[in-house]
Amino acid sequence: MAGYNQAQTLAPEQFTGFINRGQCYQALGKHRKAIADFDEVVRRYPDASDGYLFRGGIQIGARAKAEAKQDFDLVFENTSMVISASIRIGCLLIDSGLPDEGLPWLDKVLAENPDNAQALECRARAK
Repeated sequence: MAGYNQAQTLAPEQFTGFINRGQCYQALGKHRKAIADFDEVVRRYPDASDGYLFRGGIQIGARAKAEAKQDFDLVFENTSMVISASIRIGCLLIDSGLPDEGLPWLDKVLAENPDNAQALECRARAK
């Protein structure tokens, strides 16, 4: 964690330190600390979709679907990166054991871009 803390101190204008540290906390099962880092991204960088997406991913894992949906809905109000956000949401849902909820997100992307490798790869994991 010291490296993540130092990186965030050295480059406070970048949110990647919070995201990376939050993902590390999540992998360690320290979900409250992970959410705190993702909350900080949302607070400091409200136009960055990553804070909402990663926080939503933890909420799905905790079966807090309403909160996750709220975060995911905010992404589409705060970013023009609808395709990448749709893929991220679809993959998060599939990886959380919710393929029926994740596949429509990927199908929407593939309807417009049938050769999107990232969406195809994630879709294949659902089967």
